[in-house]
Amino acid sequence: MDNYFYHRFRNKKSEDLESILENSSGYDAKAVSAAEFILQQRRTKEVTRENETLNNLEKPQKNFFLDEFANSLDFSGDSYFRTLSKREIFTAIMLSFLSLALYEIIMFYQDEAWLKGISFEFFLICFGVMYIFNHVIYKIEHKRRNVFTGRFLQGLLFVYLFILFFWLNSSLTNSFWVIGLGDAIVTLIALSLSIFFLEIIISFINRFFRVLKWHLW
Repeated sequence: MDNYFYHRFRNKKSEDLESILENSSGYDAKAVSAAEFILQQRRTKEVTRENETLNNLEKPQKNFFLDEFANSLDFSGDSYFRTLSKREIFTAIMLSFLSLALYEIIMFYQDEAWLKGISFEFFLICFGVMYIFNHVIYKIEHKRRNVFTGRFLQGLLFVYLFILFFWLNSSLTNSFWVIGLGDAIVTLIALSLSIFFLEIIISFINRFFRVLKWHLW
């Protein structure tokens, strides 16, 4: 194939090139060869495009949001255990102490007009902020978000430490309430399930914001 005719014919319409082939006796052999080569190129591209279109139609349509949400539920936890250190434990301890201090402050002022009747709800809000802050600190320390299993375990650590410190504080101040072993086990299981489903909800909300290019942490 002659490059001269190729560059000259490549922008011609396919009908014009087919006309050259039909009247090949009136054209240079190199011109006919170039026209045939260009037409073959175009047919190959059209077939490729048609195949790609068919493949795309045959593929099941995916829901981007649900797929991204499913990917965010990483149950392996390998990255969390691989980097687990005293930092995560100290973070949970400090936040548990801070939550206990907030509880005592709120209970101390619970009879004030601005807090009366809503002291427990106000503490739950503060405790929820501390719970989320637990994840925020993890991202700051590790420069990445924690996986689902890691968030669940870190959340359990924080909540269980708070319960432990609350129990010790109640014992020291003679305000401890006694519950049976069975009730304690049921309570811990209920808390664990609550944290598990809470993390699923948080993952859902966080994924929704990430789809919108926003980030909670």
